[in-house]
Amino acid sequence: MTYVDRLTDGVIAARLQGAGGVLVTGPKACGKTFSARQFANSEVNLETDDRVGIASEVSPSVFLAGDTPRLIDEWQVMPGIWNQVRHEIDQRQLKGQFILTGSSTPNDTAKMHSGAGRISRVTMRTLSWRELGYSSGVISLGSLLDAAQPPGIDSQESSVALEEISRRLVVGGWPTNLGVDESQALVNNRDYIDLIAQVDLSRVAGVRRDPAKVARLIESYARNISTAAKMTSLTQDASNSGDDVTLTRDTAALYRSELERLMLVEDLPAWNTHVRSSAKLRVTPKRHLTDASLAIAALGLDSASLIGELNYMGFVFESAVVHDLRIYAQLNDATLSYYLDSDNDEVDAIVEKRGGKWAAFEIKLGFRGADAGAASLLRFLRKLAPEVQAKMQSLNVITGFGVAHTRADGVNVVPFGLLGV
Repeated sequence: MTYVDRLTDGVIAARLQGAGGVLVTGPKACGKTFSARQFANSEVNLETDDRVGIASEVSPSVFLAGDTPRLIDEWQVMPGIWNQVRHEIDQRQLKGQFILTGSSTPNDTAKMHSGAGRISRVTMRTLSWRELGYSSGVISLGSLLDAAQPPGIDSQESSVALEEISRRLVVGGWPTNLGVDESQALVNNRDYIDLIAQVDLSRVAGVRRDPAKVARLIESYARNISTAAKMTSLTQDASNSGDDVTLTRDTAALYRSELERLMLVEDLPAWNTHVRSSAKLRVTPKRHLTDASLAIAALGLDSASLIGELNYMGFVFESAVVHDLRIYAQLNDATLSYYLDSDNDEVDAIVEKRGGKWAAFEIKLGFRGADAGAASLLRFLRKLAPEVQAKMQSLNVITGFGVAHTRADGVNVVPFGLLGV
C-alpha cells in the first residue's frame, strides 16, 4: 500500500525530538501503525506476539529491546508496559526512544503513572479532506485564528457536485478505502461496525457485551449525529428500533463509555464561556462518531439515499467537517467545542487557542445556507461578554461548495474544499 502523508507526521517527528516517547492514539484502522512505522527502526505488536500470553512469566521489559525509536503497537494489551517504558526512558535519559500506538484505552483500574514529561501524546484520526486530496487547503484554519485576511478568500471556488460530496461521506477517511468504489467501502464500513459490536467491545470491557444492544446504540448515535441528544433520548431511540432489543439508561451509558474507550464515539463538548444575556448555556455534548461514514453504514444508507434525505445529509456533513476541524485544530494548538444556549441559539464549532483567541464556525451543506449561518454567528457574538468578544478572531460559515468570500457583515464564507491547516 502506498503511504499517504499524514498531517500528524510532522507532530510525531517534533515530539520524538522533544520527549523520550510518543503515544499515538486513535481508532482502529485509522493508520496509526503505518504512520508510526515511518519513524520506527524496530517494532513489536503486543496483540500478536506469542510472548504476551505468558506475560506473568516474562517481564514486560523484554519487549523494549530493539533499535530506536522502538514501536510498541497495541500497547494497551499489556497495560503494565506503560510503566516499564516510563522507567526505561528515565534510565536512558535520551529522546525519541519509543512510539506507543493503541486503538483503545486501558480500563480505569490499570495502575499507570501519567508519563508527564516523558511521553508526549498525539491523537490521530481517519484521513481528512486535505489528506485525501479533496481540499486544496488554500484557506488555513491558522489564518482564521489570527484575524488575518485568509489568502484566497476572495479568489477561489470549490465546485464539487452534491453527488460527489455524498459519495465522499459514504466512503469516509479510512485508509483501507483508498482506491475502492462506494459499494466496497460500504461493505468495509459495515464490517467495521459489526466487529466492534460482536468482538471488540467485549474485549475492551473484559466481559461479554450483547452485540445486538451495542449495534442498536451505534445506530442511535447515527440517527442523532451532530445533535446534542441526551443519554435518555439515545436510550429511548435505541429501544424503539422495531425489534425486541431494549436498553436501560445505565446499560446505554456503560456501552457508550466503552465505545469511547475504543474511540468509536467522539462527542464534542459544549463551550464553557461567559455570556452577558439571560440565556443559560447547555452542557450536553454533541454526538459524533469517529468518522461520519460510520453513521451512514450503521443505518444501511448509500450516496443515493443521502441525496434523498438532504436534511440528514446536512448533519452527516457537519460531522465530517467537525472531524477535520479537530485535526486542523490540533496542529494549531487549539481545541474544539460548540455553543448552545437556552434560547436554542447554536454555533456548530468553536476553535479556541490556549491563549483564549477563538474563531467560530457554522456548517451548512448548501451555499445558500450562508445567510442563515452568518445571522446565527452575529446573534451569538452579541450575547458574549465583552472580554470574550475581544478575543474573537473570525466568524465563518463552512459550506459544501461555492465561492470563498468575506461578506459585508465581516463573516467569511469558506467552502470545505478550500479549508486546510
